[in-house]
Amino acid sequence: MPTPAPSFYERHGAVRTDERVCRFERGFELPEFEYTWPVASPS
Repeated sequence: MPTPAPSFYERHGAVRTDERVCRFERGFELPEFEYTWPVASPS
């Protein structure tokens, strides 16, 4: 089940461009997701 933040970004047109895990010395792991938005064309 996606967490609220990624769901929010994806609902608003963001695209996940990278995914990694940050590993801390004490064994704690934190997933990291990078999002980008498409460039809007000028009106």
